[in-house]
Amino acid sequence: MLYVLPAPLIVLVLMGGCAAVPVPAPADRAHSYALADPESTRLARMLKPYAAGQDGRSGFSLIESGPEALALLRSFVALAEKTLDLQYYSWKADQAGRLLLSDLVDAAESGVRIRLLLDDMDTEWTDDDLARLNAHPNFAVRIFNPFANRENYVLDLLVDFQRVTHRMHNKLFVADNVVAITGGRNVGDRYFSADSEANYRDLDILAAGPITRALSRSFDDFWNSAWSISVNQLAEGRESPADLRRLVERLRRSAAASAGKLPATGDDFEPAKQAAAAFSRLVWSADAAVVADTPNKPRTAKSRLLDDMAARLAGDLKSELLIESAYLIPGKTGVDALCGFVKGGIAVRALTNSLASTDAITAYSAYRKYRKPLLQCGVEIYEMRPNAAFVAEDWTWTEGTSAANLHSKAAVFDGRYVFVGSFNLDPRSVYLNTEIALLVDSRPLAAATARFIRDGMSLENAYHLTLEDGEIVWHTRENGALVRLTEEPGTSLWQQIVTGLISLLPVERQL
Repeated sequence: MLYVLPAPLIVLVLMGGCAAVPVPAPADRAHSYALADPESTRLARMLKPYAAGQDGRSGFSLIESGPEALALLRSFVALAEKTLDLQYYSWKADQAGRLLLSDLVDAAESGVRIRLLLDDMDTEWTDDDLARLNAHPNFAVRIFNPFANRENYVLDLLVDFQRVTHRMHNKLFVADNVVAITGGRNVGDRYFSADSEANYRDLDILAAGPITRALSRSFDDFWNSAWSISVNQLAEGRESPADLRRLVERLRRSAAASAGKLPATGDDFEPAKQAAAAFSRLVWSADAAVVADTPNKPRTAKSRLLDDMAARLAGDLKSELLIESAYLIPGKTGVDALCGFVKGGIAVRALTNSLASTDAITAYSAYRKYRKPLLQCGVEIYEMRPNAAFVAEDWTWTEGTSAANLHSKAAVFDGRYVFVGSFNLDPRSVYLNTEIALLVDSRPLAAATARFIRDGMSLENAYHLTLEDGEIVWHTRENGALVRLTEEPGTSLWQQIVTGLISLLPVERQL
Protein backbone atom coordinates (compact mmCIF):
# COMPACT_ATOMS: atom_id res chain seq x y z
CA MET A 1 0.00 0.00 0.00
CA LEU A 2 1.15 3.54 -0.69
CA TYR A 3 1.65 5.80 2.29
CA VAL A 4 0.29 9.31 1.80
CA LEU A 5 -0.77 11.98 4.23
CA PRO A 6 -4.39 13.09 4.41
CA ALA A 7 -4.79 16.18 2.24
CA PRO A 8 -5.62 18.61 5.12
CA LEU A 9 -2.52 17.49 7.03
CA ILE A 10 -0.36 17.94 3.94
CA VAL A 11 -1.54 21.53 3.69
CA LEU A 12 -0.70 22.17 7.35
CA VAL A 13 2.80 20.76 6.89
CA LEU A 14 3.38 22.83 3.75
CA MET A 15 2.23 25.96 5.52
CA GLY A 16 4.01 25.40 8.81
CA GLY A 17 7.41 23.95 8.01
CA CYS A 18 9.14 21.44 10.25
CA ALA A 19 12.17 20.94 12.45
CA ALA A 20 14.30 17.90 11.63
CA VAL A 21 14.89 15.55 14.58
CA PRO A 22 17.62 12.93 14.15
CA VAL A 23 16.72 9.28 14.04
CA PRO A 24 16.99 7.66 17.49
CA ALA A 25 20.43 6.12 17.97
CA PRO A 26 20.30 2.43 18.87
CA ALA A 27 21.72 1.25 22.15
CA ASP A 28 25.05 -0.54 22.04
CA ARG A 29 24.46 -3.85 20.37
CA ALA A 30 26.30 -6.57 18.52
CA HIS A 31 25.69 -6.73 14.79
CA SER A 32 24.28 -9.93 13.36
CA TYR A 33 24.54 -11.36 9.88
CA ALA A 34 23.02 -13.92 7.54
CA LEU A 35 23.88 -17.59 7.90
CA ALA A 36 27.45 -18.18 6.74
CA ASP A 37 27.14 -21.92 5.98
CA PRO A 38 23.77 -22.41 4.23
CA GLU A 39 25.00 -25.56 2.44
CA SER A 40 24.48 -27.59 5.62
CA THR A 41 20.74 -26.94 5.82
CA ARG A 42 17.78 -29.04 4.77
CA LEU A 43 16.68 -26.43 2.22
CA ALA A 44 20.13 -26.49 0.60
CA ARG A 45 19.95 -30.28 0.36
CA MET A 46 16.49 -30.07 -1.18
CA LEU A 47 17.63 -27.47 -3.72
CA LYS A 48 20.84 -29.29 -4.67
CA PRO A 49 19.39 -31.72 -7.29
CA TYR A 50 17.68 -28.84 -9.12
CA ALA A 51 20.85 -26.71 -9.09
CA ALA A 52 23.07 -29.55 -10.36
CA GLY A 53 25.02 -28.53 -13.44
CA GLN A 54 24.06 -24.87 -13.18
CA ASP A 55 27.66 -23.77 -12.53
CA GLY A 56 26.90 -21.04 -10.03
CA ARG A 57 23.77 -19.73 -11.73
CA SER A 58 20.80 -18.56 -9.67
CA GLY A 59 17.26 -19.84 -10.03
CA PHE A 60 14.11 -17.73 -10.34
CA SER A 61 10.37 -18.27 -10.55
CA LEU A 62 7.41 -15.89 -10.54
CA ILE A 63 4.88 -16.11 -7.71
CA GLU A 64 1.74 -14.86 -9.39
CA SER A 65 -1.12 -15.89 -7.13
CA GLY A 66 -1.85 -14.96 -3.54
CA PRO A 67 -2.51 -18.54 -2.39
CA GLU A 68 0.81 -19.70 -3.84
CA ALA A 69 2.61 -16.81 -2.12
CA LEU A 70 1.19 -17.76 1.27
CA ALA A 71 1.89 -21.46 0.69
CA LEU A 72 5.54 -20.82 -0.15
CA LEU A 73 6.11 -18.50 2.80
CA ARG A 74 4.60 -21.03 5.19
CA SER A 75 6.54 -23.87 3.56
CA PHE A 76 9.93 -22.20 3.82
CA VAL A 77 9.24 -21.15 7.42
CA ALA A 78 8.42 -24.77 8.25
CA LEU A 79 11.50 -26.12 6.44
CA ALA A 80 14.05 -23.60 7.74
CA GLU A 81 16.49 -25.04 10.26
CA LYS A 82 18.77 -22.16 11.23
CA THR A 83 17.67 -18.64 10.20
CA LEU A 84 14.70 -16.69 8.91
CA ASP A 85 15.10 -13.02 7.96
CA LEU A 86 12.00 -10.97 7.15
CA GLN A 87 11.77 -7.31 6.10
CA TYR A 88 8.36 -5.74 5.38
CA TYR A 89 6.74 -2.35 5.05
CA SER A 90 3.39 -3.64 6.30
CA TRP A 91 2.37 -6.61 8.44
CA LYS A 92 -1.34 -6.73 9.16
CA ALA A 93 -2.89 -8.17 12.31
CA ASP A 94 -5.54 -10.03 10.29
CA GLN A 95 -5.91 -13.79 9.71
CA ALA A 96 -2.92 -14.17 7.42
CA GLY A 97 -0.76 -11.86 9.53
CA ARG A 98 -1.52 -13.83 12.70
CA LEU A 99 -1.02 -17.15 10.91
CA LEU A 100 2.47 -16.29 9.64
CA LEU A 101 3.47 -14.83 12.98
CA SER A 102 2.35 -18.07 14.64
CA ASP A 103 4.47 -20.01 12.13
CA LEU A 104 7.49 -17.86 13.02
CA VAL A 105 6.95 -18.52 16.73
CA ASP A 106 6.88 -22.26 16.02
CA ALA A 107 10.14 -21.92 14.08
CA ALA A 108 11.73 -19.97 16.94
CA GLU A 109 10.59 -22.65 19.39
CA SER A 110 12.38 -25.25 17.24
CA GLY A 111 15.65 -23.30 17.45
CA VAL A 112 15.53 -21.15 14.29
CA ARG A 113 16.88 -17.62 14.70
CA ILE A 114 14.24 -15.09 13.60
CA ARG A 115 15.07 -11.50 12.60
CA LEU A 116 11.95 -9.46 11.85
CA LEU A 117 12.41 -5.88 10.56
CA LEU A 118 9.27 -3.80 10.09
CA ASP A 119 8.65 -0.26 8.95
CA ASP A 120 6.81 1.82 11.52
CA MET A 121 4.16 3.34 9.26
CA ASP A 122 1.76 0.56 8.34
CA THR A 123 2.41 -2.27 10.80
CA GLU A 124 -0.65 -3.04 12.91
CA TRP A 125 1.01 -4.92 15.76
CA THR A 126 1.47 -3.02 19.00
CA ASP A 127 4.86 -2.29 20.50
CA ASP A 128 3.93 -4.48 23.48
CA ASP A 129 3.08 -7.51 21.32
CA LEU A 130 6.25 -7.13 19.28
CA ALA A 131 8.26 -6.71 22.49
CA ARG A 132 6.77 -9.97 23.77
CA LEU A 133 8.04 -11.72 20.64
CA ASN A 134 11.38 -9.99 21.10
CA ALA A 135 11.56 -11.53 24.58
CA HIS A 136 11.93 -14.97 23.01
CA PRO A 137 15.64 -15.91 22.90
CA ASN A 138 15.40 -16.83 19.20
CA PHE A 139 13.18 -13.94 18.07
CA ALA A 140 14.45 -10.38 17.46
CA VAL A 141 12.23 -7.53 16.28
CA ARG A 142 13.43 -4.15 15.06
CA ILE A 143 11.53 -1.13 13.75
CA PHE A 144 12.83 1.02 10.91
CA ASN A 145 12.82 4.80 11.45
CA PRO A 146 10.28 4.76 14.29
CA PHE A 147 7.99 7.60 15.23
CA ALA A 148 8.94 9.25 18.50
CA ASN A 149 5.32 9.63 19.61
CA ARG A 150 4.01 6.08 19.93
CA GLU A 151 0.39 7.08 20.46
CA ASN A 152 -0.18 9.74 17.82
CA TYR A 153 1.93 9.73 14.66
CA VAL A 154 0.35 12.99 13.51
CA LEU A 155 2.45 14.91 16.03
CA ASP A 156 5.65 13.58 14.49
CA LEU A 157 4.40 14.41 11.02
CA LEU A 158 3.88 17.99 12.12
CA VAL A 159 7.20 18.55 13.89
CA ASP A 160 9.54 16.00 12.27
CA PHE A 161 8.13 15.67 8.77
CA GLN A 162 11.41 15.47 6.90
CA ARG A 163 12.53 12.41 8.83
CA VAL A 164 9.37 10.40 9.33
CA THR A 165 8.07 10.80 5.78
CA HIS A 166 10.93 8.52 4.62
CA ARG A 167 9.85 4.90 4.88
CA MET A 168 11.30 1.43 4.33
CA HIS A 169 9.10 0.03 1.55
CA ASN A 170 11.17 -3.17 1.06
CA LYS A 171 9.61 -6.63 1.02
CA LEU A 172 12.07 -9.46 1.57
CA PHE A 173 11.94 -12.98 3.01
CA VAL A 174 15.06 -15.17 3.31
CA ALA A 175 15.13 -18.75 4.66
CA ASP A 176 18.49 -20.23 5.76
CA ASN A 177 20.24 -17.94 3.24
CA VAL A 178 19.24 -20.53 0.61
CA VAL A 179 15.96 -19.22 -0.82
CA ALA A 180 14.42 -15.75 -0.86
CA ILE A 181 11.20 -14.06 -1.91
CA THR A 182 10.93 -10.40 -2.87
CA GLY A 183 8.46 -8.31 -4.84
CA GLY A 184 5.29 -6.38 -4.16
CA ARG A 185 3.55 -8.34 -1.41
CA ASN A 186 3.43 -7.33 2.22
CA VAL A 187 1.81 -9.63 4.80
CA GLY A 188 -1.97 -9.52 5.12
CA ASP A 189 -5.15 -11.11 3.80
CA ARG A 190 -5.37 -8.85 0.74
CA TYR A 191 -1.94 -9.91 -0.48
CA PHE A 192 -2.94 -13.58 -0.43
CA SER A 193 -6.38 -13.35 -2.10
CA ALA A 194 -8.10 -13.96 1.22
CA ASP A 195 -10.12 -10.78 1.77
CA SER A 196 -13.85 -10.79 1.04
CA GLU A 197 -13.97 -7.09 0.05
CA ALA A 198 -10.87 -6.44 -2.08
CA ASN A 199 -7.63 -8.20 -3.00
CA TYR A 200 -4.40 -7.19 -4.66
CA ARG A 201 -3.16 -8.36 -8.01
CA ASP A 202 0.49 -8.67 -7.06
CA LEU A 203 3.74 -10.30 -8.11
CA ASP A 204 6.70 -11.74 -6.22
CA ILE A 205 9.78 -13.59 -7.40
CA LEU A 206 11.32 -16.65 -5.78
CA ALA A 207 15.12 -16.64 -5.86
CA ALA A 208 17.50 -19.49 -5.04
CA GLY A 209 21.23 -19.99 -5.22
CA PRO A 210 24.03 -17.39 -5.08
CA ILE A 211 21.69 -14.40 -5.58
CA THR A 212 20.20 -15.16 -2.16
CA ARG A 213 23.48 -14.14 -0.52
CA ALA A 214 23.25 -10.73 -2.18
CA LEU A 215 19.68 -10.30 -0.94
CA SER A 216 20.83 -11.25 2.56
CA ARG A 217 23.56 -8.61 2.41
CA SER A 218 20.89 -5.99 1.73
CA PHE A 219 18.90 -7.28 4.70
CA ASP A 220 21.99 -7.17 6.94
CA ASP A 221 22.69 -3.58 5.89
CA PHE A 222 19.22 -2.56 7.06
CA TRP A 223 19.19 -4.72 10.18
CA ASN A 224 22.51 -3.35 11.44
CA SER A 225 21.89 0.28 10.45
CA ALA A 226 21.26 3.11 12.90
CA TRP A 227 17.78 3.46 11.40
CA SER A 228 16.64 0.07 12.78
CA ILE A 229 15.68 0.25 16.44
CA SER A 230 14.98 -2.65 18.78
CA VAL A 231 11.32 -2.72 19.70
CA ASN A 232 12.41 -2.91 23.34
CA GLN A 233 13.48 0.72 23.11
CA LEU A 234 9.96 1.67 22.03
CA ALA A 235 7.72 -0.49 24.24
CA GLU A 236 6.65 0.99 27.55
CA GLY A 237 7.35 -1.95 29.83
CA ARG A 238 9.57 -4.98 30.18
CA GLU A 239 7.76 -8.06 28.89
CA SER A 240 7.77 -11.17 31.06
CA PRO A 241 7.90 -14.85 30.01
CA ALA A 242 4.24 -15.07 31.01
CA ASP A 243 3.38 -12.23 28.60
CA LEU A 244 5.14 -14.10 25.81
CA ARG A 245 3.30 -17.34 26.62
CA ARG A 246 -0.06 -15.59 26.49
CA LEU A 247 0.74 -14.04 23.10
CA VAL A 248 1.94 -17.40 21.72
CA GLU A 249 -1.25 -19.09 22.91
CA ARG A 250 -3.33 -16.37 21.29
CA LEU A 251 -1.50 -16.71 17.99
CA ARG A 252 -1.85 -20.48 17.99
CA ARG A 253 -5.57 -20.30 18.71
CA SER A 254 -5.95 -17.90 15.80
CA ALA A 255 -3.90 -20.16 13.52
CA ALA A 256 -6.05 -23.15 14.45
CA ALA A 257 -9.20 -21.15 13.74
CA SER A 258 -7.85 -20.28 10.27
CA ALA A 259 -7.46 -23.93 9.25
CA GLY A 260 -9.30 -24.44 5.97
CA LYS A 261 -10.32 -20.77 5.81
CA LEU A 262 -7.06 -19.55 4.27
CA PRO A 263 -4.86 -20.92 1.49
CA ALA A 264 -2.21 -23.41 2.62
CA THR A 265 -4.01 -24.31 5.85
CA GLY A 266 -5.82 -27.51 4.91
CA ASP A 267 -4.89 -31.10 5.76
CA ASP A 268 -3.32 -31.47 2.32
CA PHE A 269 -0.72 -28.75 2.97
CA GLU A 270 2.73 -30.37 2.80
CA PRO A 271 5.67 -27.92 2.96
CA ALA A 272 8.22 -30.29 1.42
CA LYS A 273 6.01 -30.93 -1.61
CA GLN A 274 5.33 -27.20 -2.01
CA ALA A 275 9.06 -26.43 -1.94
CA ALA A 276 9.94 -29.23 -4.35
CA ALA A 277 7.29 -28.08 -6.81
CA ALA A 278 8.64 -24.52 -6.60
CA PHE A 279 12.22 -25.69 -7.14
CA SER A 280 11.17 -27.69 -10.20
CA ARG A 281 9.86 -24.49 -11.84
CA LEU A 282 13.04 -22.46 -11.37
CA VAL A 283 14.56 -20.79 -14.41
CA TRP A 284 18.34 -20.44 -14.13
CA SER A 285 20.34 -17.36 -15.06
CA ALA A 286 24.02 -16.40 -14.85
CA ASP A 287 23.22 -12.68 -15.02
CA ALA A 288 21.07 -11.38 -12.19
CA ALA A 289 21.47 -8.50 -9.77
CA VAL A 290 19.92 -7.15 -6.60
CA VAL A 291 19.13 -3.48 -7.16
CA ALA A 292 18.41 -1.89 -3.81
CA ASP A 293 18.52 1.37 -1.93
CA THR A 294 20.67 1.74 1.15
CA PRO A 295 19.27 2.44 4.63
CA ASN A 296 20.61 6.00 4.57
CA LYS A 297 18.49 6.96 1.54
CA PRO A 298 16.37 9.11 3.89
CA ARG A 299 19.47 11.29 4.32
CA THR A 300 20.53 11.33 0.67
CA ALA A 301 17.18 11.26 -1.22
CA LYS A 302 19.16 9.37 -3.85
CA SER A 303 17.79 6.21 -5.47
CA ARG A 304 20.63 3.75 -5.71
CA LEU A 305 18.14 1.23 -7.08
CA LEU A 306 17.21 3.48 -9.98
CA ASP A 307 20.81 4.44 -10.67
CA ASP A 308 21.98 0.81 -10.67
CA MET A 309 19.16 -0.35 -12.91
CA ALA A 310 19.71 2.50 -15.40
CA ALA A 311 23.43 1.72 -15.53
CA ARG A 312 22.83 -1.96 -16.18
CA LEU A 313 20.29 -1.29 -18.92
CA ALA A 314 22.02 1.70 -20.51
CA GLY A 315 21.64 1.47 -24.28
CA ASP A 316 20.14 -2.01 -24.18
CA LEU A 317 16.48 -1.12 -24.75
CA LYS A 318 15.71 -1.62 -28.43
CA SER A 319 12.11 -2.66 -29.12
CA GLU A 320 9.65 -2.97 -26.22
CA LEU A 321 9.09 -1.91 -22.63
CA LEU A 322 6.24 -3.49 -20.64
CA ILE A 323 5.42 -1.90 -17.29
CA GLU A 324 3.05 -2.88 -14.49
CA SER A 325 3.00 -0.40 -11.62
CA ALA A 326 0.33 0.15 -9.00
CA TYR A 327 1.15 3.85 -8.94
CA LEU A 328 2.29 5.57 -12.12
CA ILE A 329 3.39 9.18 -11.54
CA PRO A 330 6.20 9.71 -14.04
CA GLY A 331 6.66 13.46 -13.63
CA LYS A 332 7.97 15.55 -16.51
CA THR A 333 11.29 13.70 -16.53
CA GLY A 334 9.54 10.33 -16.75
CA VAL A 335 7.19 11.52 -19.48
CA ASP A 336 10.14 12.79 -21.49
CA ALA A 337 11.96 9.48 -21.06
CA LEU A 338 8.99 7.29 -22.00
CA CYS A 339 8.06 9.48 -24.95
CA GLY A 340 11.70 9.49 -26.00
CA PHE A 341 11.59 5.69 -26.14
CA VAL A 342 8.51 5.80 -28.35
CA LYS A 343 10.12 8.38 -30.61
CA GLY A 344 13.06 6.01 -30.98
CA GLY A 345 10.81 3.20 -32.21
CA ILE A 346 10.35 1.41 -28.87
CA ALA A 347 6.83 0.23 -27.98
CA VAL A 348 5.92 1.31 -24.43
CA ARG A 349 2.90 -0.25 -22.72
CA ALA A 350 1.94 0.41 -19.10
CA LEU A 351 -0.68 -1.09 -16.78
CA THR A 352 -1.72 0.80 -13.64
CA ASN A 353 -4.80 1.33 -11.47
CA SER A 354 -8.01 2.97 -12.60
CA LEU A 355 -9.78 5.41 -10.31
CA ALA A 356 -12.25 2.62 -9.54
CA SER A 357 -9.54 0.11 -8.57
CA THR A 358 -6.95 2.28 -6.80
CA ASP A 359 -6.40 2.09 -3.05
CA ALA A 360 -4.75 5.55 -3.09
CA ILE A 361 -6.88 8.27 -4.64
CA THR A 362 -4.15 10.83 -3.92
CA ALA A 363 -1.71 8.90 -6.11
CA TYR A 364 -4.30 8.58 -8.86
CA SER A 365 -4.98 12.30 -8.75
CA ALA A 366 -1.32 12.98 -9.57
CA TYR A 367 -1.14 10.28 -12.26
CA ARG A 368 -4.19 11.50 -14.18
CA LYS A 369 -2.53 14.71 -15.40
CA TYR A 370 0.19 12.70 -17.15
CA ARG A 371 -2.18 10.47 -19.12
CA LYS A 372 -2.78 12.81 -22.03
CA PRO A 373 0.89 13.69 -22.62
CA LEU A 374 1.77 10.00 -22.57
CA LEU A 375 -1.08 9.03 -24.89
CA GLN A 376 -0.28 11.90 -27.24
CA CYS A 377 3.27 10.65 -27.79
CA GLY A 378 2.19 7.05 -28.31
CA VAL A 379 2.58 5.35 -24.94
CA GLU A 380 -0.14 2.71 -24.51
CA ILE A 381 -1.94 2.94 -21.16
CA TYR A 382 -4.15 0.32 -19.53
CA GLU A 383 -6.01 0.73 -16.23
CA MET A 384 -7.09 -2.17 -14.02
CA ARG A 385 -10.79 -2.93 -13.71
CA PRO A 386 -12.07 -3.57 -10.16
CA ASN A 387 -14.24 -6.36 -11.63
CA ALA A 388 -11.39 -7.94 -13.58
CA ALA A 389 -12.10 -11.40 -14.95
CA PHE A 390 -9.22 -12.98 -12.99
CA VAL A 391 -11.09 -12.25 -9.74
CA ALA A 392 -13.55 -15.06 -10.39
CA GLU A 393 -10.81 -17.35 -11.72
CA ASP A 394 -8.12 -16.94 -9.07
CA TRP A 395 -9.63 -15.67 -5.83
CA THR A 396 -11.52 -18.78 -4.81
CA TRP A 397 -10.78 -18.40 -1.10
CA THR A 398 -12.91 -15.30 -0.65
CA GLU A 399 -16.52 -15.31 0.42
CA GLY A 400 -18.53 -13.56 -2.25
CA THR A 401 -17.08 -11.32 -4.95
CA SER A 402 -14.14 -9.14 -4.01
CA ALA A 403 -12.81 -6.18 -5.96
CA ALA A 404 -9.38 -6.05 -7.60
CA ASN A 405 -6.66 -3.55 -6.69
CA LEU A 406 -3.38 -3.49 -8.58
CA HIS A 407 -0.33 -3.66 -6.32
CA SER A 408 2.43 -5.28 -8.44
CA LYS A 409 5.61 -3.56 -9.61
CA ALA A 410 7.26 -5.24 -12.59
CA ALA A 411 8.74 -4.54 -16.00
CA VAL A 412 10.08 -6.46 -19.00
CA PHE A 413 12.74 -4.96 -21.27
CA ASP A 414 12.93 -6.30 -24.86
CA GLY A 415 11.64 -9.71 -23.84
CA ARG A 416 14.96 -10.32 -22.07
CA TYR A 417 15.39 -8.42 -18.80
CA VAL A 418 12.91 -8.85 -15.95
CA PHE A 419 12.43 -6.37 -13.12
CA VAL A 420 10.33 -7.39 -10.09
CA GLY A 421 10.38 -5.61 -6.76
CA SER A 422 8.84 -3.03 -4.44
CA PHE A 423 9.55 0.03 -6.64
CA ASN A 424 6.60 1.95 -8.10
CA LEU A 425 7.04 4.50 -10.87
CA ASP A 426 6.34 7.43 -8.58
CA PRO A 427 8.29 10.17 -6.76
CA ARG A 428 7.95 8.44 -3.37
CA SER A 429 9.80 5.38 -4.64
CA VAL A 430 12.44 7.56 -6.28
CA TYR A 431 13.14 10.06 -3.50
CA LEU A 432 11.62 8.99 -0.19
CA ASN A 433 11.12 5.24 0.30
CA THR A 434 13.86 2.65 0.38
CA GLU A 435 13.15 -0.05 -2.22
CA ILE A 436 14.50 -3.40 -3.41
CA ALA A 437 14.15 -5.41 -6.62
CA LEU A 438 15.71 -8.14 -8.74
CA LEU A 439 16.89 -7.54 -12.29
CA VAL A 440 17.31 -10.82 -14.18
CA ASP A 441 18.59 -11.48 -17.70
CA SER A 442 16.46 -14.46 -18.78
CA ARG A 443 14.30 -14.84 -21.87
CA PRO A 444 12.18 -17.66 -20.35
CA LEU A 445 11.52 -15.62 -17.20
CA ALA A 446 10.87 -12.52 -19.33
CA ALA A 447 8.34 -14.47 -21.41
CA ALA A 448 6.50 -15.56 -18.25
CA THR A 449 6.49 -12.03 -16.84
CA ALA A 450 5.31 -10.59 -20.16
CA ARG A 451 2.44 -13.10 -20.23
CA PHE A 452 1.47 -12.01 -16.71
CA ILE A 453 1.51 -8.30 -17.63
CA ARG A 454 -0.27 -8.77 -20.96
CA ASP A 455 -2.97 -10.84 -19.27
CA GLY A 456 -3.54 -7.93 -16.90
CA MET A 457 -3.84 -5.64 -19.92
CA SER A 458 -6.47 -7.80 -21.63
CA LEU A 459 -9.82 -6.08 -22.12
CA GLU A 460 -11.42 -8.62 -19.76
CA ASN A 461 -9.20 -7.30 -16.97
CA ALA A 462 -8.45 -3.69 -17.88
CA TYR A 463 -9.50 -0.55 -19.72
CA HIS A 464 -7.43 0.49 -22.74
CA LEU A 465 -7.16 4.27 -22.93
CA THR A 466 -7.11 6.20 -26.21
CA LEU A 467 -7.51 9.84 -27.24
CA GLU A 468 -10.42 10.96 -29.39
CA ASP A 469 -10.62 14.66 -30.25
CA GLY A 470 -8.23 15.34 -27.41
CA GLU A 471 -10.34 13.54 -24.79
CA ILE A 472 -9.67 10.20 -23.07
CA VAL A 473 -11.86 7.23 -23.99
CA TRP A 474 -11.81 3.91 -22.10
CA HIS A 475 -12.26 0.66 -24.07
CA THR A 476 -13.03 -2.70 -22.47
CA ARG A 477 -14.95 -5.92 -23.05
CA GLU A 478 -17.97 -7.02 -21.04
CA ASN A 479 -19.89 -10.23 -21.69
CA GLY A 480 -17.94 -10.65 -24.90
CA ALA A 481 -18.92 -7.25 -26.29
CA LEU A 482 -16.61 -4.26 -26.78
CA VAL A 483 -17.59 -1.26 -24.66
CA ARG A 484 -16.58 2.38 -25.16
CA LEU A 485 -16.73 4.76 -22.20
CA THR A 486 -16.19 8.52 -22.10
CA GLU A 487 -16.17 9.04 -18.30
CA GLU A 488 -13.93 7.54 -15.58
CA PRO A 489 -15.40 4.00 -15.45
CA GLY A 490 -17.07 2.70 -12.31
CA THR A 491 -16.83 5.95 -10.38
CA SER A 492 -19.21 8.61 -9.14
CA LEU A 493 -19.18 12.28 -10.06
CA TRP A 494 -18.14 13.04 -6.48
CA GLN A 495 -15.06 10.77 -6.77
CA GLN A 496 -14.07 12.53 -9.96
CA ILE A 497 -14.49 15.97 -8.36
CA VAL A 498 -12.44 15.02 -5.27
CA THR A 499 -9.70 13.59 -7.49
CA GLY A 500 -9.58 16.81 -9.47
CA LEU A 501 -9.35 18.94 -6.33
CA ILE A 502 -6.56 16.82 -4.82
CA SER A 503 -4.60 17.11 -8.06
CA LEU A 504 -4.36 20.87 -7.45
CA LEU A 505 -2.36 20.41 -4.22
CA PRO A 506 1.45 20.79 -4.51
CA VAL A 507 2.18 17.38 -2.97
CA GLU A 508 3.33 15.23 -5.86
CA ARG A 509 6.74 14.45 -4.37
CA GLN A 510 4.99 12.84 -1.39
CA LEU A 511 2.98 10.45 -3.60
